[in-house]
Amino acid sequence: MPRSLERYRPPLLVLLLLANLGVLALPITGTYLLFRLYEDTALVRDTEGQLIAQGTLIAALYKSAFERHLPGHTETGEYGVAVAAPWQPAHGKGDSGLPIRPSLSRLRNPVHPAAVDAMTGPPGDATAVRIGREITPILRDAKPTTRTIVKIIDFNGTIVAVSEGTPGASIADRDDIKRALAGEYVSLLREHVAEEPRLPGRGSAAHNEVDVFVNMPIVLGDRVLGVVVLTRMPPRGVEALRKLPRRVIEITIVLLVLVVLFSIVTAVKINRPVRAIIEQTRRKIRDQNVSFRLLERPVTREIAKLSSAVSTMVEELEKRADYSRNLASHVSHEFKTPLSSIRGATELLRDHTETMSLEERKRFIAMIDTDTRRLDLLVERLLELTRADLLNVEHSDSADPLAVLQQIQSRYSESQVTLEVNALPADARVAMAEEFLDSIITSLVDNARQHGGNDVHVVIRVCAVDQQASTLTIEVSDNGRGISEANAGKIFDHFFTTARPEGNSGLGLSIVKALLEAHDGSIRLAASTAGTLFQIEIPLTTK
Repeated sequence: MPRSLERYRPPLLVLLLLANLGVLALPITGTYLLFRLYEDTALVRDTEGQLIAQGTLIAALYKSAFERHLPGHTETGEYGVAVAAPWQPAHGKGDSGLPIRPSLSRLRNPVHPAAVDAMTGPPGDATAVRIGREITPILRDAKPTTRTIVKIIDFNGTIVAVSEGTPGASIADRDDIKRALAGEYVSLLREHVAEEPRLPGRGSAAHNEVDVFVNMPIVLGDRVLGVVVLTRMPPRGVEALRKLPRRVIEITIVLLVLVVLFSIVTAVKINRPVRAIIEQTRRKIRDQNVSFRLLERPVTREIAKLSSAVSTMVEELEKRADYSRNLASHVSHEFKTPLSSIRGATELLRDHTETMSLEERKRFIAMIDTDTRRLDLLVERLLELTRADLLNVEHSDSADPLAVLQQIQSRYSESQVTLEVNALPADARVAMAEEFLDSIITSLVDNARQHGGNDVHVVIRVCAVDQQASTLTIEVSDNGRGISEANAGKIFDHFFTTARPEGNSGLGLSIVKALLEAHDGSIRLAASTAGTLFQIEIPLTTK
């Protein structure tokens, strides 16, 4: 990763702070959106419902006053205008009719332009004007409580009563009024026109600055006497939030402070063990003698696993480093002897070739050839050991152990190798490729024959299958002279051999051990009354 990008990686504290603030913001944002939905629908409909109730009451008051002034006029069709045919079912017969339900919503209904000013028109109907004078004081007294602007118009569209202002003008040219005078209940949203300029800090007029208009026809019988026009602005939800008690604001601030403190504490708790792991790693790099310890307080399970994984990795790297150092030391020692011999023989041949006899020259050349062959053998075995150490085991590898062992036995005479199978299911397979299993067993057989001579007899015995551990145990024993106690602990060391004169490299058992460990298997030298006994365990495969 380029260094320039390192600066853009945020620290854990910033990530936790952003995450916690995000978690806090989710319910706040959700509440705000729900509040806007409530504001645009519920508050608008609630306002419309209140205007419907007020309009119904005012219409009933108007009809009561009309019947006192002109009783029976609507029955003969002498007053008002007839209800249009589409709206007759809504009003029913007599005083009965269908209930009016609020339906306005800013999400579904358009916002119309602000209402135009009333215009000069024909004078109002005399009866309607008298009724208007009676009702006007009631409307004006109720306005401070209801906060509703009420206008009553006669059947010609002339204003005869108002809760504020002066009656007498006409609004008959408005489309909603025309529909209401035909007997239709009309409700709509219009842009609000502020009577005073907005004060600083009172918010924007971009949202909720609408008025709810309700036009309630005054219907008596089948005649429209007039219309009650009611206007009111819905409550502002945002302003209601601004009026929250101080205690709520204080609690919100406390919550934000707690989120910040919680983020800091969490970051410190998590960062401390992570920094401890980083510091231990740096100390280990500076000084190889420093031990890597597991964290005493890892805080979380994941950090404990991280500490354990890093500790295991460091131990494995130390083992590999020790292994490499020991191998390098052994390789240096093993190569130095034949190289020194070759160098010495070469110098003698170069300096004394004229005075040497033919037999002496042949002897030195034979020494060089022998040491060269040994070096070639060492290089070949070292390559095998390296491949075994770095072996990438395929999990799909499997082999039929009985078939492999029978193939090995067929290469030798019955007097040399015997195969015994005590317990082996027919479908048993080991988690190892056939060539590796063959190489391991063959190396053990050849090792026994090399140390015991041609007369040694080797027994390959399949001892047991451990179903619980899912392993197969194979023993390779011989009737040779065995291994002394002094050498028993060194037989798996690199280049250790007691048959060096016979050309043994001392790497055979090391390669066998490396191959088995690469497949999660093992090998050990077991106690034996005669000869040598190697016991190996190989994992079984489930396939």
